[in-house]
Amino acid sequence: MIERINSEDAWKYAINLILMKTRGDETAARLGATTVMERIVDRMQDKLLGMLGDIAPFAAECLEDENEEVVENAKKILHTFELITGESIDKFLR
Repeated sequence: MIERINSEDAWKYAINLILMKTRGDETAARLGATTVMERIVDRMQDKLLGMLGDIAPFAAECLEDENEEVVENAKKILHTFELITGESIDKFLR
């Protein structure tokens, strides 16, 4: 999966493509994107701290999604970042 990509630029690019899918019109695309991102954040943790400012706004938008599974995935993403940093990530959600 993405954590096996050796190039930081390549996995950042891939993550950005996934994040853009969270803004799609199709519920299935948003659900798939948030599911994949939740798994990536869970597996890559510290490697993604530099992307927290990029990932958090997308996750925050998903908190307002009409689909409850998308919302739950977004909560998991944000919660994982809070566990990694040991502090609230509210400043990234504005």
